[in-house]
Amino acid sequence: MPWSDFQQCAFPNLKKLDQVKFSGAPIGQFLRLSPSLEEYHLDTRDLTADTVVPIPSHTSNLRRLEIYLNGGPAEAWNTLHTPHLVFLSLEPRAKVDRAAIEGVSSMLLQRSEAALQDLKLLHFPAIDTINLIDSHPSLTKITVLGEYDAEFYQQNFGDLFSRLTISGDKNEVILGPNLQSFNIQLVGTDKPVSTPIFVDYIVNMLRSRAPVVDGTSSLSTHRSFLSEFSSEALFTDDEIDDRHVNKKYKLIRARLAQQVAAGLELRLENQDLGKLGA
Repeated sequence: MPWSDFQQCAFPNLKKLDQVKFSGAPIGQFLRLSPSLEEYHLDTRDLTADTVVPIPSHTSNLRRLEIYLNGGPAEAWNTLHTPHLVFLSLEPRAKVDRAAIEGVSSMLLQRSEAALQDLKLLHFPAIDTINLIDSHPSLTKITVLGEYDAEFYQQNFGDLFSRLTISGDKNEVILGPNLQSFNIQLVGTDKPVSTPIFVDYIVNMLRSRAPVVDGTSSLSTHRSFLSEFSSEALFTDDEIDDRHVNKKYKLIRARLAQQVAAGLELRLENQDLGKLGA
């Protein structure tokens, strides 16, 4: 729909809008036409930058925002104000546009001062994931989706798990200090991740954030415990034998038995996409 047609209308009671593309739409002006909008799934391909600064009293009511980063100018976020946003999902096109990511993050932090709680990232490099988490210490839940592939996993998750691991140093700046729930979803390929990388990184991170670590409380090192961790591996019939993941899941369960007994909710699942679609 052309933006020139849409801007002639107003939708004061609209609560949710899913994946609507407006050719030439400045997002700040669009949100002013939908003051009650709480949930929006946005494709950035046809966005333009706002040329009219929003009136100072205008504040978006958005609570949930899902963004498919598909081009569009980074300046498109300059006039967006979302202080009530609690959930953000980012999915880049084939190549991550760091300028767009920085534009979204700057909008949330500097102008909106949003206390983001729930972050979902699809196929993000570790450095960008770490930077986003670091920028939003209010986060309590993180979901990442990627590939169960040796090269992809090392580049996208290895550093992430090690950075989320708390060392116990009094001067340590903790990444995700309020994190309570971490979810990882992996799509299978024919290059399985090695056991040490997959198991050791996850176990070390969870032990450092669990209520009990080697029989002692770690409450003094950070403000909240990680109470939930889930991993879901998705495979198809012609891809990797899922016994590789089941073996790793068994090791993780065994090494985290004490933490589970102390209250850590651990969900490790394997699904065959071929059977699901049958």
